[in-house]
Amino acid sequence: MCLLTEKIGELAKEVRKTDNNIGIDIDKEYNSNLENEITDVFICLIGMCELLDIDIAERLKNKEEINFKREWIKKST
Repeated sequence: MCLLTEKIGELAKEVRKTDNNIGIDIDKEYNSNLENEITDVFICLIGMCELLDIDIAERLKNKEEINFKREWIKKST
């Protein structure tokens, strides 16, 4: 869990660095590693699932079925 949290932090930092709308270090150029950071988070999640004996593919399928049946309410602006 600590490693996953660390990887999510790295992903958040990468999003902050590459999102022009945030306005932090706007004049600084970065080489984006966003895809790599997302992949690292995914790898950590898969590793956690293996340690906990969770079939993530099956759980994803089940959760999508639940979400598909869910009625989503749009907030008015």
